[in-house]
Amino acid sequence: MEYRYSVTALMMKIDNPWKHAWYYRPEHTLARAPGPWLPPEKVDVTAKLILNDPDNVKFLTYEEIDHEQLMRYYVRHFVYDKEQRKTLFDILRCHDYIHPFMEKLVEYDLEGDYEDFAVDIYDQIFDEWIEKHHIDTTEPIHVAL
Repeated sequence: MEYRYSVTALMMKIDNPWKHAWYYRPEHTLARAPGPWLPPEKVDVTAKLILNDPDNVKFLTYEEIDHEQLMRYYVRHFVYDKEQRKTLFDILRCHDYIHPFMEKLVEYDLEGDYEDFAVDIYDQIFDEWIEKHHIDTTEPIHVAL
């Protein structure tokens, strides 16, 4: 399946355990909050929240994507320079590692290699999510993250 928006870039938007995204079926939109999105003056703050709304599908979580495992595998098997490997593993020990890791890959001119390595894996994770939730892929998914 071919995607307009890079699935890898989309997955990287979920860069910590507290960041969540929702897919809203009627508008084919992936955003940070469940839809429908109303102007503040039209929001009924006394309305009950519908927890099992079939129009809203929670996107993959940080834990489901598991960036750290993927990044560790990449460093272990594809980074041959000992100093670069040590630096990247040190970054992965930190709590907030995604952006510093990617910045180091750019500095080491490895970001293209990582993209080539990770694209199929991220695509597979995304395709499984689409299948599981019966997401219509005939229309493009709008990303508002």
